[in-house]
Amino acid sequence: MVKAISFEHRERAEKLYIHSDLTLEEVAAETGISIQSLKRWSRKEGWFGQRKEYQNKLADIERKTVDLKLTMIEEGITTKDPQVVHAGNAIKIKEYISNARQAEVDRPRLFLEAMQFVTSVLKEIDPKAFKGFARNFDVIVKRFKAEHAQV
Repeated sequence: MVKAISFEHRERAEKLYIHSDLTLEEVAAETGISIQSLKRWSRKEGWFGQRKEYQNKLADIERKTVDLKLTMIEEGITTKDPQVVHAGNAIKIKEYISNARQAEVDRPRLFLEAMQFVTSVLKEIDPKAFKGFARNFDVIVKRFKAEHAQV
């Protein structure tokens, strides 16, 4: 019998693929949904096209933000109006783009990378602490999952 996949779980997989740089294989590993299901949904619902459209929109936002900043700087140089100079200077292009992408942070992957780093450092500098960490790793992971279950 085939296990039904909840709408929320399916939607999460779609968002992971469209709004991140993950492959379908990585989304399958992340969500536990079979690669066959993901490929079928992707073809049927046009995920690849949606992903390209999303990437194009982000690039367009970046281009327009750069143009706006340039316009504000030129106007500030011409008019010497402190409000215009301040407004142009306040436009943070890289921060704006990274904030748009930040919503799609792969928290479980980030967590695992952090844990791998911590374990390698502890193993090297404090073997006793590493053993304690290793003993409690499952508890740490459970608490992380519980705290971020609704993210």
